[in-house]
Amino acid sequence: MEEIMVDFQPEANARIQHVKKHAVFDENDKEALALIEAKRGNPAACAGSLADHAAASALSSWFDRRSLHDFKAWYFNSACLLKINYLLKPSISGPLLKWAELLAPLLSDDEGVVTWFCNNDENVSEKDSDNIKTLDYLFYQTKLAIRGEFWLLKERSEAFLANHPSALKKFIPDFRYFLALANGNSSMMEEILMEFTSSKLLKQRNAMEGGFTRDLVSTPATMYAKIAWRHGFCVNLESSYVPCAWLPVKPLNEYKTAYGFMDKLNADNSEDFKKLWRDF
Repeated sequence: MEEIMVDFQPEANARIQHVKKHAVFDENDKEALALIEAKRGNPAACAGSLADHAAASALSSWFDRRSLHDFKAWYFNSACLLKINYLLKPSISGPLLKWAELLAPLLSDDEGVVTWFCNNDENVSEKDSDNIKTLDYLFYQTKLAIRGEFWLLKERSEAFLANHPSALKKFIPDFRYFLALANGNSSMMEEILMEFTSSKLLKQRNAMEGGFTRDLVSTPATMYAKIAWRHGFCVNLESSYVPCAWLPVKPLNEYKTAYGFMDKLNADNSEDFKKLWRDF
């Protein structure tokens, strides 16, 4: 896939400068690191703050230097720090934020963190994940897509499209995409991905983007295209909001954690993590 040379709009250029500013390891980041290492303050919030810095560093690596290696390396660290954040304190974030946080592991191409995020159901509301009237339904649907549970993905997509609540009408393209993925319909997937990057949907979804991706990246198009590539569907779309170099699944030869405490707190479930944290 050939990368498109982009002449960014003023809003995107301003966003890149914002991202670069947050990619600098400043006094707040130093304090967050020191508090975690001393087991003081709010370590979960500190891990989340360092995860944000890593995400900004990932995007800055790409948009400032076109370094795909550093982009994946920093997103790996962002995902690992989000994992620690979850294990330190059960997430009280809304489903849309938890949905957006799936982007970091996916873009890192590290199978370990991808597997953990798509299989960890501690942050899933069991009651609401099957409730078609909630955004938890969308969050869980995305996890099913990453797992490749296409039979259930198809069933749930058809249920939503047949009887979706009016308040969630804006998410019809998401479920049309999931249905196309479940059916292995690459051309339909590409068509819907282009809808996500149309001016209409970009405007509609802009408020749902994070502070680093707004005006710069289409999170749904990028996430869903990446999921398709993980399952062997090499969808192609020509949009500056989805850099094509991000889509092929090519893990780095080696992933390194940014901070020493991350290796010491490497656990896959809350019980094991509590033991490590107690002895940390």
